[in-house]
Amino acid sequence: WIHARVRERLRAGDYATELRLVVTVMVRLPRLDFDADEGAVAALDAWVRHLQRAAEAHGGALFDLVVGDKGAYALVCFGAPTSHEDDPARALRAARTIAQGLPHAPGLAQVGVATGDCWTGLVGGDALRTYGVLGTDVNLAARLMTLAAPGEVLVTERARAAAPGFSFEPRGATTLKGFGEVGTHRCVGEVTSVRRLAR
Repeated sequence: WIHARVRERLRAGDYATELRLVVTVMVRLPRLDFDADEGAVAALDAWVRHLQRAAEAHGGALFDLVVGDKGAYALVCFGAPTSHEDDPARALRAARTIAQGLPHAPGLAQVGVATGDCWTGLVGGDALRTYGVLGTDVNLAARLMTLAAPGEVLVTERARAAAPGFSFEPRGATTLKGFGEVGTHRCVGEVTSVRRLAR
């Protein structure tokens, strides 16, 4: 698939290669046995649709899905190809929906979230080309994804600081290969503001 906004820009001759501030949401899906389980393909289809709905409902996009022997992983981004001032909050809303609401497997997805500047644009050659989001924070989100417990959303310190409308539990510093010591936080939920309570 290709995101509708990317398709529009490509048709207009805009190859959309740029450096953008992106909130990366990396998702590990429960492992499926495609050889022994007749319902595995239907389950994966339902999960991908769930990811797409959760991302698009909050202004993000599902960009990549990798299925292998070690399981399935998905890349959801906010800030590319379109951006909003509240992308960090949008990303966390989507991340929590994804982590808790997988069809037939609620609370089993593991999610990592990181915020940073990423290279965005076309990847590939003339025969096969897609829109990609690349950067160290994409890799960092993937590392946090592997640390998250099923149903949990783990975020970096920068992602936490960018979303003051949410509550977090500190998970302490973790040493990650290629990143050194990284502060991590578990996203607990969205906080109801004083203004909303007063209404």
